[in-house]
Amino acid sequence: MSATEGAPNLLEEWKQARETIKTYDEKLHDLRKYGFTFVTGLLTAQGLLLPGGIPGEPAIDIPPKVQFAILSATMLLIIVLRWFDGNYQGIIYAINARAIVIERLINLELTEEIQDRFRASALWLSRNILYTGFEFAVVFLAFVLLPSEHTKLTFPPTWDDWVTILSIVVVIEWVIYFTLFTPGRSVWGHISTDWTLDRLQCERGQQIRLMMTNFSGRIRFFLRLKYPIFYLHLGRIKFEKNKVIWQIYDSNNKKMHCQTATTDLIVERGSSYVWNWTANVEPGIYTIKICQPDYEARELDKKLNVLPSENRQYQFFKVGQRDQPLKFVINNDDSREIVILLSTSGSNNLAGKLTVEVSVNNIDWTTVDEPELPSAQHYSHLYNQNTLATKLRVNPGSFPYIRVTVPAVHGGIVTTFISLSKKEGE
Repeated sequence: MSATEGAPNLLEEWKQARETIKTYDEKLHDLRKYGFTFVTGLLTAQGLLLPGGIPGEPAIDIPPKVQFAILSATMLLIIVLRWFDGNYQGIIYAINARAIVIERLINLELTEEIQDRFRASALWLSRNILYTGFEFAVVFLAFVLLPSEHTKLTFPPTWDDWVTILSIVVVIEWVIYFTLFTPGRSVWGHISTDWTLDRLQCERGQQIRLMMTNFSGRIRFFLRLKYPIFYLHLGRIKFEKNKVIWQIYDSNNKKMHCQTATTDLIVERGSSYVWNWTANVEPGIYTIKICQPDYEARELDKKLNVLPSENRQYQFFKVGQRDQPLKFVINNDDSREIVILLSTSGSNNLAGKLTVEVSVNNIDWTTVDEPELPSAQHYSHLYNQNTLATKLRVNPGSFPYIRVTVPAVHGGIVTTFISLSKKEGE
C-alpha cells in the first residue's frame, strides 16, 4: 500500500459529513416540530386564564403566585428550547465548515452553495422571530394576568415588579444568545480560521497542500490578546510581506521549512488560500506551527508522517493504554525496510528502551535491538541495509515474526506507527 493509498479518503469523509448533517437536520426538525407544538398549546391553555377566556364561564381564580410560576416555567421552557436548537445548529455549523474545507480540496461546491442560498434567503430570521414572539407572548400574558399595583420597582417586589424583572431577564438572555452563542454570527470572540492538510501521510518527495480557510464573521469586535484593547475586525486576515506564515519542524524540533509571505497577502472572509510543500525530508513525524496575525504561534493538532519513497508499504497503528507498556507482534513478509514511529499523548515524554525481537515460529524469540528512547514526545527508528552495516548483524525484516515492546509512558498513552517496505517489483 502506498502512502497515497493510505491517506484519508477525503471523498468518503465528505460523504460522512453530508450524512451527519442530514441526521442532525432531522433531529433539529423534530425538536422544533414537537417543541413549537407544545409551547403553542401551553400558551393557548394559559390564555384561558384571562377574564372571559372561556365564554359563558366565570374567570378562573388562580393566585398570582401560581400564575407567575406557570408563566416563568413557560418562559424557561422557551429559553431551553432555543438553546437546544442552538446546540444542534452549532454541530451542523461545525460539520458544514469541515464539509466546505473538503469540497475546496476535491473541487466540489454542494455545501457552500446550500449555505450561500440559506444566508441569501435569510431563512434563519424567521426562526429568530418565532422564538422572540413566544417570549413576548409570555411577557404579554404576565402583564395582563398579574395585578398591577406600582409603576416603579419597590422592595420587596410586587407582582407588577416581577413582570418588569421577567421582561429584563428576557432582553438580557436575548442579547447574550445572539451576540455570543448563535453559531457563525457571534460578535465577541476569536477570529475563526481552519488549517487543513490534504493528507496526513506522504512519501518522501511528494507534494502536500496546506490550506487556510477564513470563517470569520462579517464584522466583529475582537479583544486583542497581546494588548488589552478592543478593535473592529472586518473579517479579512492579512499576512504582511516577509512575515512568517507557517513552519515545519521534525521530531527533534529542528526547523525544516519556513513559509513567508512574498507580498502582502489578504484572505477575505469565506475565502481559502493554499500553499504547496514538497516533502524532501527524511522519513519521520513532522509538526506544523502556524504564525497567524494577532495570535501566538501554535502547533496544528495533526502531524505529518513522511515515509520512505519508491517503496511498497504496509502500515498500521497500535495505541496503548495509559501507564501500560505496549507489546505486539508483526506478521512480516521479507521487508527491506522497517520504520517504527512513536508518539505520546499530551506533554508526556518517552523513557526507557524500545525492544525489538524476532522469531521464526512465533514461539521462540531473540532480541536483536534495544535502542534507548530519548526524553521526547516523538521518536523514529529505521531498519534497513545501512542499519545492518553499522549496528545489527541480523535484519529484522528477514524474519516472519517481529515483536515490538514499547515501555510505559508515565501519565500518558503511546501510539506506534509501523511501516514495512519492499522495493517495487520484488
